[in-house]
Formats: sequence, C-alpha cells, structure tokens
Amino acid sequence: MTGLESLKALKVVGSHAMTLLLMVTLIVQAEVALAKTQWNELRKSSQEFLSDVEPQWDSLSDAEQRQLLKMAHHYRSATPEQQAVMRKRVSEWSRLSPEQKRVARENYRALKNKELEQKSDTWGSYQALDPTERERLQDEQRQKRRQVQTNPALPPGAAAYTR
Repeated sequence: MTGLESLKALKVVGSHAMTLLLMVTLIVQAEVALAKTQWNELRKSSQEFLSDVEPQWDSLSDAEQRQLLKMAHHYRSATPEQQAVMRKRVSEWSRLSPEQKRVARENYRALKNKELEQKSDTWGSYQALDPTERERLQDEQRQKRRQVQTNPALPPGAAAYTR
C-alpha cells in the first residue's frame, strides 16, 4: 500500500470514527435530556411550590415531572389568587392514588375530545348560517368586547376571556 493509499484509508476510517463519536455524543446527550430531574436539582421556588409531591418525586415519570415543572415555572408569574388555586390543585393531586390519577387523566382526555367535537359542531353551525345572521353575531361580539373593555372593574385584557 502506498503512502497515498494509506492516507486515503486513514481518512475513511477517521471519517467513520468521527461519525461514531458524534452518534455516541448525541445518544449520551439525549439520555441526559430524558433523565429524570432529581429533587435537589430543582430551584428553591419550585421545591416550595411542589413540596406536597416531594415524597413521590422520584417515583414520578419523566412526563409527570416535566408537567409539574411547567406548572412551577408558570406559578412564579401567576397572580396570588392563581397561585393559591395552583397550590391547592398540586396538593390535591399529590393525595390521589395512582388509580385515581389514571381515572382523572382519562376524564381529562375525554373532556378535551368532547370540547373539540363541540367546537367543531359549533363552527359547522356557524358556517351554515346565512351571511346576514353571521354579520349580526359578529356585531354582537364586537359590542360585548367594547362593553368589557370599558368596564373599569375588570382587569386589563379581560375582553379576551369573554365570549
């Protein structure tokens, strides 16, 4: 084998080695990203908010931990009233048995599907209306939004929540 051929062979082997090294690195990074979060790795504010689930934290699935961490992140920017509701819900959730949690998840999924079906039905009914009736409904909605926007008793942006 000539020097040039050896160099080419080394280049091919080096290329495969680099590809293999890159694949191993990506796999390790993916495993780290999917690894469960340890309780002591949480922010202090998250630990305080999730204190009711601390005894169960290590037994929670990665998906459950991620969902609770999303709530903890949202908790920091929530109003005091929203924070109280969130604390109560986490506390109640922590007291449920695994079977009760499973049933609650199934009920939630069923409700979401029902809401989607209802929205679809409502949209279909709206589309079936004649143009003058649709315009009347749109005018009603505009009027409701104006009334809410001018009501000083409601917080800013409340119009977005009325329908």
